Formats: sequence, structure tokens, C-alpha cells
Amino acid sequence: MSIKRWSRQGTRAPHKPLLVLLAIAKCLKGIDRLVAFEDVKRELIPLLQEFGPFDPNPRPEYPFWRLRNDGIWEVPDHALVKTTCKGDASAKYMLENRICGGFTKGVFETLKANPEFAFALAQEMVNAHFPETLHEGIFELIGMDKAADLAQIQHNRIWVQKSLRDPRFRERVLAAYGYRCAVCSYSVRVRDNLVGLEAAHIRWHQQNGPAIVKNGIAMCANHHKLFDRGAFTVEPDRTIIVSEFTSGKGQPEWLERYNGASLQAPSEKSNLPAKEYLMWHRSDVFKGPH
Repeated sequence: MSIKRWSRQGTRAPHKPLLVLLAIAKCLKGIDRLVAFEDVKRELIPLLQEFGPFDPNPRPEYPFWRLRNDGIWEVPDHALVKTTCKGDASAKYMLENRICGGFTKGVFETLKANPEFAFALAQEMVNAHFPETLHEGIFELIGMDKAADLAQIQHNRIWVQKSLRDPRFRERVLAAYGYRCAVCSYSVRVRDNLVGLEAAHIRWHQQNGPAIVKNGIAMCANHHKLFDRGAFTVEPDRTIIVSEFTSGKGQPEWLERYNGASLQAPSEKSNLPAKEYLMWHRSDVFKGPH
């Protein structure tokens, strides 16, 4: 299933993929093909807030309306819907008139009749648009149990082709940072094997981030996941900035204590994180200033 990405100077727009994932989950749960925009809005907004760029006013009407252009989605009463000067649907009108939308009949029936294919498609969608650290959270929020789904896919020998990545990226990044987390200095080995230390892409691989050391930071698994969720970011001068929206048990130990601290530098200046990738993370992933 191919969908057109909205793009403006590299800005991330996960609206369509998240709506497609939500619709696949509903199909697998036996929910009717056409769903009211009001219901979609209620479920899509939390997804956009969690896994999209920081936006105090997310627009679920955009993917609900624009996905029609990809040939997989329909809004039966689209001719009646009031639109803006840019051709987008009026969210107010769709709410007041309970406008419905959903997969086309052909797509819906195919997914409903082939749950294994639907599971594989969902996995392919998250692989294409989100880093692996976010997959579990996305599947949980849309109501699909990832472990069970992947077991079903493997059982039926349906394999999902992942985007090719440079296998040397992790080793180069970890070596550059002395095999320790650049945030908290975590470095644990079991029989000389590193455990829980990862190479975090600053600009995601799924968003055309290159597999070069200047686009990577060595992080422990916890800080990697928090970084990809936008709980903190790094300024071009390597200052760590923690989101004001981050809270919870253990937060002071894992994040607050590092707010304003300096990210540890790689051994060579030529490997310092590039400003362009850090600025992308700040604008497209970070969940707001502290």
C-alpha cells in the first residue's frame, strides 16, 4: 500500500500513515468500514500528539480528507462537504454532519479476508515511517498486540521486507563515542558483548537520515527511546533540552538531571553531530521547550 507523503522542506508529516494504521486495526477488530470523522478525530489526535511533530493543534481532518487522493480511502458524501480555499475539508462541517470515511470496499474486503496480510501491511507501514523504538508504542495505542501479530505473520510465512540499512553504522557511532551513552555514560558488557547500547539516528532513517556518524549519537536503550519520542533534544552546542511535557516516576533521574547538561562529545571533532540533523530533530520530533 503506497501513500503520498506531504512534504515541505523536510518537515515530518505522519498523519496519513497513522490514520491507515488506525483503520487497519479497526478492520481487524471487525468494526464497520466507514467510521464517523468524530470517532476518527477522537482516536487519531492522541496518535498525532504522541508520534507526530510537536503541534498544539493537530489536524486529523487533513489525512481523513486527503487520503482519498491515494485511491485507498473514500468519503462517500465528499461532494457535500464544505471545503477551505485550499481545498481541505471543514472539520466543523464534518463533525456537525457526522461525515464518515474509510477504506474503499476493495481494500477493506481484502484486509478483512486476509488478516495475516493486514498484520504484515501494518508492520511494513511502521517500518517505513517510524524508527523501531516507537513501534511498540504505536501498536499499543492503536490496539494491535505486536508480539502476537508478528508471531502470526511468521507462522504463515509472510515476511516484511525492511528498508536496507548500513550494518556498519552502529559500530562506527559506538566507537566514535567510546562505547558509552553520550547522555549518561552507561556502558555495560557481558562477556565483552555490549548490552543495551545503541546508535540513535538524529534524523531518522525513515526520513532520509544518512547512516553517517555525524547523524548518530551513542545512547543507552532508555535514552534512545526517549530521544525518538521527543522527550529531549540536543542543541547545536550539544546542550541537552528536556521537554516540559515529560513527567512520571523516574523522570528526574533519567531526564531532569540532564536538562542543560552537555552531551558528551565524540573522540574526534569531525564526528560531532551535524547542526542540520539536530535542528531537524528539534523541529520534527521534540515535544516542546522546557
